Amino acid sequence: MNNIETVLKEALKKIDGAKDLRALEALKTEYLGKNGSVAVLLKSISQYPPEERKNIGFSANKAKIDIERALDDKRESLSKKVLDGKIKSERLDFSHSFAFPFPKGHFHPISQTIENIS
Repeated sequence: MNNIETVLKEALKKIDGAKDLRALEALKTEYLGKNGSVAVLLKSISQYPPEERKNIGFSANKAKIDIERALDDKRESLSKKVLDGKIKSERLDFSHSFAFPFPKGHFHPISQTIENIS
């Protein structure tokens, strides 16, 4: 039980300190991957007595869910930072007047015909 809490605290601390999406994906693999810390904890449940397995399994699954939620929140936060940075760097300035290459307008063909006749 203590090991589960240690892994959870360590994971949340590392996730909170992740600087980019690549580091976040590495943490996901480290903790939730096939050979990750949480998978090892879940595999080791069979070593405990049957009366303790239920509580340990519940705690391990809760830790897994908490880590997944923290990863998703951090991923969303980092994605938003990247997107905001792109928006600021790629901002277009529409305040300048445009030099429109076409004439400003023309008379309707019927109006032109009436003008030509008269």
